[in-house]
Amino acid sequence: MPLVLVDTNILLRDVDTAHPMHQAVASAVETLRLRGDILCLVPQNIIEFRAVATRPLSVNGLEGVEKLIF
Repeated sequence: MPLVLVDTNILLRDVDTAHPMHQAVASAVETLRLRGDILCLVPQNIIEFRAVATRPLSVNGLEGVEKLIF
């Protein structure tokens, strides 16, 4: 089972259902999972994701996300 490092942009696009790349990212992630790949995160991914996701909705670029809980 290959290890696949998930980039922060993949995380952001996966949660933002209004983003034009959301469906492509969701399909790619599902394909990797079904193939048996192990999706990996590193602390930097989580830090970057949190930095974007906790900004006010008007400036974070996550149009399709109503609320993220941290």
